[in-house]
Amino acid sequence: MYGKCGSPGDAKAVFDDLCVKDGRLAREISLWNSLLTGFVHNRKNKEALRVYKELCDRGRDLDLEPSAGTLVQALVACSSLRDLGTGKAIHSRAIALGCDRQVAVGTTLIDMYAKCGCIEEARRIFEKMESRTLATWNAMLACYAQNGHLEETMGLYRRMAIEGVAGGADACTLSIVLSVCKLGDARQIHARAIVSGLESHAVVGTALVRSYGRWGSVGEAMAAFDQVESKDVVCWTAIMAVLVARGLPDRAAKRAFDRIQGKNVVSWNAILAAYAEAGLDAGVLELLDSIDVVPDVLVFSKALAACASLGDLAVGRRLHDWIVAQELESETTVENGLISMYARCGSWGRAKAVFARRARDDPVSWNAIISAAARFNQLDLVLDLLREMSGDGVDAGEITFTSVLHACAHAGVAMEGVEIFKLVEEFGCEAIPDHFHCLIDLFGRLGMMEEAEALIDGMPFEPDLVAWTSLAGACKLHRDLDRAARCAENVAALNMRISGPFVLLCSIWNDPDEEILS
Repeated sequence: MYGKCGSPGDAKAVFDDLCVKDGRLAREISLWNSLLTGFVHNRKNKEALRVYKELCDRGRDLDLEPSAGTLVQALVACSSLRDLGTGKAIHSRAIALGCDRQVAVGTTLIDMYAKCGCIEEARRIFEKMESRTLATWNAMLACYAQNGHLEETMGLYRRMAIEGVAGGADACTLSIVLSVCKLGDARQIHARAIVSGLESHAVVGTALVRSYGRWGSVGEAMAAFDQVESKDVVCWTAIMAVLVARGLPDRAAKRAFDRIQGKNVVSWNAILAAYAEAGLDAGVLELLDSIDVVPDVLVFSKALAACASLGDLAVGRRLHDWIVAQELESETTVENGLISMYARCGSWGRAKAVFARRARDDPVSWNAIISAAARFNQLDLVLDLLREMSGDGVDAGEITFTSVLHACAHAGVAMEGVEIFKLVEEFGCEAIPDHFHCLIDLFGRLGMMEEAEALIDGMPFEPDLVAWTSLAGACKLHRDLDRAARCAENVAALNMRISGPFVLLCSIWNDPDEEILS
């Protein structure tokens, strides 16, 4: 119950208490699996792996082995954390237990290796599996697609048809292939989607929109968009991205929106989210003027975010009055939106007033006010709030420090960023790649190229694509060709067939400015 309600920590406390009262319960693998699933379900992946390790340690005395279900959940946690070392150890345990070729375990292993960039290992597992489900095929397709292997993706997709995979391609299959295929292949897949009745499926329709948009075929993208029956936020965001890329956002998107019959609050949420995702904050507020339904929490959240981005305090205050009239001020999402809006508009008094009324145990509210303080160079306030947060029994976790460091990067405050980075371990957290990425971005924006490269070299894990492309972007901005060459070498060493980073790197040398080429 606790795990399903978002409180896996409480579930663990109950489990420990029960085991003290009745030691036989510790031998029930189903209880361990429920506990592990609760942590994974709530994205507490490090805690999930700690539970798995505890099971393995105590299992020696209890004569208790992990089940296939145990290994699957532990592997899901490894996938989310990109923890290849632990994933390999779990793979070895699966082999020792003789369950590595079970479909669920094998499929999850493929996904884990794919997320960690080990394409060949994922392929070996796939080929050794004696039986495969459609989920297994989709996992392998995703492995190839996510790592930029176009030919392998298309080859495996065609092999599915040859081998007559039970159930055939589903919406997930088509969306994966559409994410990497060429225009001609996209049209063939579109035809197949029509025949199989999947053209109106939001996942397939969105993938078609993105695929056509990637190849500049706006008309076909719009046609695919029109066929989607229930257009969600992701679908609207996809078509907005296509239109923005072609310089046609407001007119075309608004025309498509106006064609919807019986628009409801869900429709409005979708279009507002799409405008926000496209960076059209003024458009969000213009749409809000014509809204013909009673706004809900999500509508107000999008509008407050737009006000925050534009620094429009006057509209933000009118929204606040509207929120009070709708009796939504105590909603957590709205509270946090108000805190962020007032803080980013420079109205600290109002931000603090809203913050003072919120639930003391809500980490999102703490993150909102702390990130705003960091953005406005209020380091002393950040430190005070972090300590107050800890004193209230709310953990300043990975997300808190990521949001604070991200705010520092965008505000360009190097010293504050470095000081906050040093606090990560002080508050009982482990530095994760995102923390380093934020600091690399901050150094790069300020032209502190040596510091950025030294930080990458000193990371306690292998630098990934995000780290090197962030530095490469800074090299382009500050015209640092020698360092860009080192970035290129390291990106190539990652052996990932993704074009974006190489396009960025090539653009550094192809810049028409004569100073760069001289």
